[in-house]
Amino acid sequence: MKFDTLMNTDMSVSENYQRLVSNTLSGVFNLQNDNKSVKDLREELTGKIKNSLNNVFDDLQLVSIGDPLANGSFYFTKGRSESFHYKNLSAGEKSAFDLLLDLVIKAAYFDNTVYCIDEPETHMHTVLQAKLLSELYNLIPNNSQLWLSTHSIGMLKAAKELEEKYPNTICFLNFTDIDFDASVVIRPSAIDATIWNKFLELAFGDFAKLIAPQRVVFCEGTVQGRVYKNFDAQIYSRIFASKYPDTSFVSIGSCSELEDENNTSMKIISQILKNSTIIKFVDRDDKSEGEINDLKTKGIKVLNKRHIECYLLDDEIITKLCTSLSKEDKITECLNVKKQAITESIGRGNPTDDVKSASGKIYTGLKRLLSLTKCGNTKDAFLRDTIAPLITEETQIYKELESEIFGNA
Repeated sequence: MKFDTLMNTDMSVSENYQRLVSNTLSGVFNLQNDNKSVKDLREELTGKIKNSLNNVFDDLQLVSIGDPLANGSFYFTKGRSESFHYKNLSAGEKSAFDLLLDLVIKAAYFDNTVYCIDEPETHMHTVLQAKLLSELYNLIPNNSQLWLSTHSIGMLKAAKELEEKYPNTICFLNFTDIDFDASVVIRPSAIDATIWNKFLELAFGDFAKLIAPQRVVFCEGTVQGRVYKNFDAQIYSRIFASKYPDTSFVSIGSCSELEDENNTSMKIISQILKNSTIIKFVDRDDKSEGEINDLKTKGIKVLNKRHIECYLLDDEIITKLCTSLSKEDKITECLNVKKQAITESIGRGNPTDDVKSASGKIYTGLKRLLSLTKCGNTKDAFLRDTIAPLITEETQIYKELESEIFGNA
């Protein structure tokens, strides 16, 4: 029986390159491919690798395997860079590509195999770790197994999600406090609070104490998307960064997600940052006084106004925007733009205090009236990059937000 190791990355990539070239030549001389175009044959041979790489990286694409007769290699498109050579990839990119390439190539030959990988997350961002595990899971042949040793929270969380999606396909083994000098029977462990605590201890140890902020503020806001991910947290960070540099704002999701005591993200952060003060607060929306009191009894603070846009586009801040541009003569017109946008929003059936629904119109109106340039190409960018910095300590809006978030904390 032959046992292969991939300790030497460059050697492994070189061997896989040669095997890929060999497969290409075999495909060319296979009579069954006579009716296939060169493009179709190329996609058949390298398409799986390209797709897997695209599933892990947003900005890295395999475009060519070069000239096999002239020191051929793998070439990529990365951002604006074309013909980006394999050797120029970052350590994390190389690590992920090497694993994906190896599995795609080897799976065609070893479809009844146990694949063992030690800490595949090395040199890789947590988000990419989760994507990589999902892709490795998809690439493993049905009659094969994938064994991973990991200390990565990203990997563990992704494995838990895969088990929930595909029950009885993932097994967790906990090696903590086991004496391997004696005979041992290891049974699968459930990912409950005890196991998670063990994982956190292994992954972070006492290091979290060194990097922990004084406060962590959990707020509402989407955690999806790419451009304006964590929008609310970004706004609050910009407003309070100067006075509260030791505070981190984290967007968790909706009010119900923030209120959920079993929210995985909050549990992980709270467990790691045991010495940090945890603050939770949500938007007012249409909550009744009874609902607000219920939230307060759970230690969750509630904004006095409907949402963050009410503060960002308050009359005081719009007035300050005009003043900062030495266009005081435009103040009344700008405030009327806001008033008209809200009136139109109400006409569409929105509540009278729903500034968020009117914010797009307000943005375009202010941009036109004040002849703004480089202020943000979208409404969200405008609020984040142009408006939020205007909410400074001397403004009433700053004082209101500060009291609502940090008061009696």
